[in-house]
Amino acid sequence: PLKLGRQPWIVALMVLFGGPDSAAFLHRLFAVFLVGIVLFHGIYVLILRGDRKQPLLKRISGPDSLLPTIGDVRQFAGVLRWFAGRGPRPDLNRWSYREKFDYWAVVITVGAIALSGVFLWFPTFFARFLSGYWFNVAMVVHSYVGLMAMGFTLMIHLFNTSLRKEGFPVNDVMFTGQLSEEEFREERSAHYARLAEAGTLNQLRVQPASSRKRKIAFYATVALLVLGVGIFMLIVFATMI
Repeated sequence: PLKLGRQPWIVALMVLFGGPDSAAFLHRLFAVFLVGIVLFHGIYVLILRGDRKQPLLKRISGPDSLLPTIGDVRQFAGVLRWFAGRGPRPDLNRWSYREKFDYWAVVITVGAIALSGVFLWFPTFFARFLSGYWFNVAMVVHSYVGLMAMGFTLMIHLFNTSLRKEGFPVNDVMFTGQLSEEEFREERSAHYARLAEAGTLNQLRVQPASSRKRKIAFYATVALLVLGVGIFMLIVFATMI
């Protein structure tokens, strides 16, 4: 709203949110929620998952880790060769380079947005230690990183989930929490083979979601896709005029 305040649809959104004061309150409220989610996730990964009786080093460097490795670079190169028809499709494990890129992009982005947002939320306090220059930097970072994050989420993540032929027209896993075993075997062949060798595949097999739940998930996913792409197009159009 601050960057594109002259757009009629932004004005309508501000009215919908109850005006600038209400929008600012909601903005900070959701910021607190987001930071809370990140903190809980960190606690879950580093502490709560310890009940699997795996040492921390194994959890952060084993096959289920989201830490980037040199193998991800080779995997990305293999995918490019596969796209060009010059090699076989690489065997993907639980997390491929796509998920790791998504994950760390979010971690870095949330960190930058949170830090710059705290500066702008409590300017009087930080002005005791820092010059006005840093508040200008925080304003630029908070604004552009937030815009970039939304654009990345809508376009790159959207392509990786629903616009690839394997997930088209929608990928409803977010709502159902399920995917078919055939899709699992095809998409994550290395992970599937590892679980099959360990004899733990049966632990993942569940009753398929009901047709009613799948239908609801389908329409909910379509609604979010249309909303996200629509907002992205409005932002692009607004920045061009």
